Amino acid sequence: MIAYRKLLPTEMSRYRAHLLRLSPVDRHMRFGGSVSDAVIEQHCLRLDWHDTIVIGYFVDGEMRGAAELRTAGDLFPSRGELAFSVERSYQGKGVGGDLMGRVLNIARNRGIRQVNLICLLENRAMQNLALKFTSARVVEAGEVGVSIRLDRADQLSLMREALEESAALVASILSGFTSTSGGTVH
Repeated sequence: MIAYRKLLPTEMSRYRAHLLRLSPVDRHMRFGGSVSDAVIEQHCLRLDWHDTIVIGYFVDGEMRGAAELRTAGDLFPSRGELAFSVERSYQGKGVGGDLMGRVLNIARNRGIRQVNLICLLENRAMQNLALKFTSARVVEAGEVGVSIRLDRADQLSLMREALEESAALVASILSGFTSTSGGTVH
């Protein structure tokens, strides 16, 4: 079963386990350089859930991809910063695009008017994904900065988020049901 959903702060271990499973190349792309397990542990420990939303991509209950949205911590932030990670065997299957659409909608519904994404110049997949949502990019010192402007929330964007959350809840319930009943749901 496949599901996309927001993580709860109590699920940090799932996010950490996902990041630790990233290949050295994927860690390099996600963090902008080579990082050790200890750096990933520190990243997860420093996350402030008051200004961070993590959306997970789950396959059979295991987190295999994530979008991380961070704001400045203001009461009503107008800007956010995005980061993405998808485990190697799940890349090239539209997961990044699905995560991007969901996280941009969530940002929009929180009053964020602009999100920024920085990736390495060699991370063509991330650049191509970001350029589906904007043409505004800056190349500087081996990095590409992308800025995506968002419309104000409306009834449709709010309904979309509510429906996605409802679908994630149903998937979670069915996943728990199938794990105890021995059946499978796809």
